[in-house]
Amino acid sequence: IAFRLTVVFVCFAAFQSSLLAGIMVGSGVLKRAEQNEYRIFSEKVNGRKNNLENEMNNIWTNFDYDEERISRYFEETDTGNLAGKEDEVLEELAPIILDSLYHTKTTGAFLILPGQDGTENSLASLYFRNNNPDKAGQDNENLYMLAGPWNVADKLKIATTANWSYRLELSSSNRDFYTKPYEAANEYGRSAWLGYWSTPFKVNPQDEDVITYSVPVFDGKGNVAAIFGVEISVNYLYRFLPARDLQNTDSYGYVIATGSMEKGLKLSITYGAVQRRMLEAGEMMELESVDEEEGIYRLLNHNSSHDIYVSASRMGMYYHNTPFEGEEWYLMGLMEKPVLLHFPQKIERLLVFALLATTGIGLIIALFVSVWFTRHAKLMELSGLPLGVFELRPHSGKVFMTSRIPSLLNLTWEQERIFTRDKIKFTEFLKEFENLR
Repeated sequence: IAFRLTVVFVCFAAFQSSLLAGIMVGSGVLKRAEQNEYRIFSEKVNGRKNNLENEMNNIWTNFDYDEERISRYFEETDTGNLAGKEDEVLEELAPIILDSLYHTKTTGAFLILPGQDGTENSLASLYFRNNNPDKAGQDNENLYMLAGPWNVADKLKIATTANWSYRLELSSSNRDFYTKPYEAANEYGRSAWLGYWSTPFKVNPQDEDVITYSVPVFDGKGNVAAIFGVEISVNYLYRFLPARDLQNTDSYGYVIATGSMEKGLKLSITYGAVQRRMLEAGEMMELESVDEEEGIYRLLNHNSSHDIYVSASRMGMYYHNTPFEGEEWYLMGLMEKPVLLHFPQKIERLLVFALLATTGIGLIIALFVSVWFTRHAKLMELSGLPLGVFELRPHSGKVFMTSRIPSLLNLTWEQERIFTRDKIKFTEFLKEFENLR
């Protein structure tokens, strides 16, 4: 009896806890908790994407007035006779380039003059850099010149870098920011949608990684007279993408991928030792959809020991039906699964704890009750009270009886042995016993 009481209490406690867990899981509480974490994650990334997009489209590329001034200069100049006069042209346009550098608050600005066929690797250019865009320096004290005629640097009192070159040297690794808008201009003609955002590259091998936005400038005949644009260093870019947005410590932060969801996304912009240890820049990202509505994916190719979840938010870099619409950018936030799903997993742990705790408490109570029952049963026997208990079970042919039953019913040892094994004979005996009374 003590054992059966224990089993009943434990089973009831386990059933109660399982029922509670089943109700929470079946009602979708855990699922909604996960979806809520996905939504918060997505909103953080979307908010940061909107801020960065505003900087890129409304501040860093806000040089329409300077572009118009440069274009007007070339429309009023016979560009067919500029051979040998490139330094003079660059000297005249240098103040406009500096103006654009200051009011766009970028880390660099440049103007490149195409050669005869646009395929040369050494081009006349001006390339200025500002190490501290947030601080307006006096007398160009924050500026450096990466490429351009020496007389321009001397006239404007601008220092040159250790890697300064008279001409801009292009190679396969750094020419896209020039050739892509140039080729698009030759293909589509004069258009307002030829601006091109480059992925990170180094202007020269010893330089830091930068991204650029460059546009073609036309002369009066509709020919490309120059490529004009601004530069943002990757280091400066990540001031607008604080990793602590997503995780207080050891955060993977944000990355930028290019391409499309249909054809695949290439990891293009990473920053910091943590990201570079975990990810390989330039590789295609292997993504598995987790919540399509919120844009949440599981990143499959990484070097982390935990599952990495990605929130991808498409940036509005280019309009549809424009030359570079296929090179879309996606801002991606990265979070470890244990951090992202901390609250839902905490609920799961609490449910498991509740199941174990209630089962344990039920076991303790059952043991206490069974011990109490057994002790009082012994006390009843020791007290000499004429009390006996027997049990008849529907699906059993045996009879369970306490030690007082044989003496109360005046059973012989043989009768006791037979009756405990044969329920029918015992019930017949009880009927005869009742009739005798």
